[in-house]
Amino acid sequence: MQEPQVSAFELGLRQVLDRGTQRVVEYDAQTVLGERTFQARIAPEFNADGAVQSLVVATVDITDRRRADQERLAVYKQLLAQQENVHQLTARLIDRHRQELEQAVTEIQLTPREREILRLIARGWTNQEIAADLHVSRGNVKNQVSRLLAKLEVGDRTQAAAQAVRLGLLDND
Repeated sequence: MQEPQVSAFELGLRQVLDRGTQRVVEYDAQTVLGERTFQARIAPEFNADGAVQSLVVATVDITDRRRADQERLAVYKQLLAQQENVHQLTARLIDRHRQELEQAVTEIQLTPREREILRLIARGWTNQEIAADLHVSRGNVKNQVSRLLAKLEVGDRTQAAAQAVRLGLLDND
């Protein structure tokens, strides 16, 4: 052991002698296998009077465990970096999707009345129910629904409702 580690080990021994409680000390030492990391558990043995009589030291080579911990930490840091990359990519994709939706909505250019009718269609209302709610004739609603289907480039009310959801037209209502 190097001098700073010898001092730390001796301090651990003294603390166990003084306090009578066990202590764990880790240290590095040069061995025939190269530098290794050890963990020493120092425990007191008491005499009949309850005073510390001797110390028992059990030492375990934890070099492989330390290396595995370091490798796991490196992999964990890589995973965090990849997760951040995925998060940024997802945020960019969501932002791009929103821009495309805004562009599609802008190109469609629905009037407030058309948005209201579309919202009611999406709720499953009939032309007669929509006309009563908007205080207009059923024929007027029928014409507006036809224009709305053409603007949305769909063939029926169900497709119009689905397109409205896809374009995010109902989110603000």
